[in-house]
Amino acid sequence: MVMILKDMGKSQLLLFWVSLSGMVGIMFMRYNLLHDTQLKPLQMLKKSEYQLAPEWIDDIPSSTEVMISLGGLGICMLLYYVGTKMFNLDEDEQH
Repeated sequence: MVMILKDMGKSQLLLFWVSLSGMVGIMFMRYNLLHDTQLKPLQMLKKSEYQLAPEWIDDIPSSTEVMISLGGLGICMLLYYVGTKMFNLDEDEQH
């Protein structure tokens, strides 16, 4: 955020890298949420003596998760639109 405000949104390459790092951060937040809340408690439920090695959990998103993701994408698109108007990212046009 500080890098965008310092540059006033003039460098599109900087905006690309900042947004990419934000998306990677969101991916790791989702992974940590899924891993910590589902994998460890499910391993504790196994009472048998012979357990399989832990693997990836098959996770199919519910309709609620899909709608929340689409809403988040809509908010991101709205913020991008507001940012392009606020920081004047369209260098070709005169506003």
